[in-house]
Amino acid sequence: MRMRSRLTVSFSVALLGACLTPGHLEAQFHRFDLGTDTSELRPGFTRITARSVYDKALGYGWKTRDELREQHKSYSREWTYNESRGREQPPPIYSNEVTCDCVRSDRPNSFLIDLAPGDYFVWVLSGLSAGSVREYHDFDMSISGDGQRTESTIKIPGPYRFEKREWAGTVGDGPLAIDLVRRTDWLLSAVVGYPAEQEEDARREFLDAL
Repeated sequence: MRMRSRLTVSFSVALLGACLTPGHLEAQFHRFDLGTDTSELRPGFTRITARSVYDKALGYGWKTRDELREQHKSYSREWTYNESRGREQPPPIYSNEVTCDCVRSDRPNSFLIDLAPGDYFVWVLSGLSAGSVREYHDFDMSISGDGQRTESTIKIPGPYRFEKREWAGTVGDGPLAIDLVRRTDWLLSAVVGYPAEQEEDARREFLDAL
C-alpha cells in the first residue's frame, strides 16, 4: 500500500442531516456505524460491533477482538423538567444514529478496510454520548500502510464532545488500516471512505451537514 496523505483536525457538534446513496464494494464507497447490535443504525451504513473481526470475504473489520467494548446512549429531542432548577432543559446532546454509540478499548487495535488501488478520502468520528465528565480520553489515531504512517493525537474531555479526522491519500495493494493506540483509551463512532473524485458530492450531501 502506497500513501500520500494530508490530515486535518476539527471538532464536530455531530448533527447529521442527509445521507448519501448506499454504496457497495464496486463503487468503493464505505460507511460504518460503530456501536451495538441493537443501537440505531444510520441508513446506508454498515453496523460494526465489538465482534466484527476482519473477514476477507466482507472486506472490513477489527484486527482483533481483544478487550473491545461497546457504548450506547441515545436521547429524546424533547426537553424535560428539572425540579432542582425549576425549569425545562434540553438533553445533554442531540444524538443521532452515528453519535449515540461507539466501540472503545484500552488496548491497541486496527480497523481494516479492503480498497481497490486508487485515491481515497477517509472521514473518522470519535466521541461518547454518555459517561463521566471526569473521564479524559486520549489516544493516537493513524492511517498506515507499507511502513508509512500519518498520525494524530486525539484528546476528548468527557462525554458529549466529538472529534473528527480527515485523510486523503493513495491506496495500493492491501487493506487501509486505521490504527488506534490508547494513552488512556480510544473511541470510534463512525468511518466513511470513498474515492477522492467523489469528495465534493460527499461533502455537500453528507459531511457539510455536521
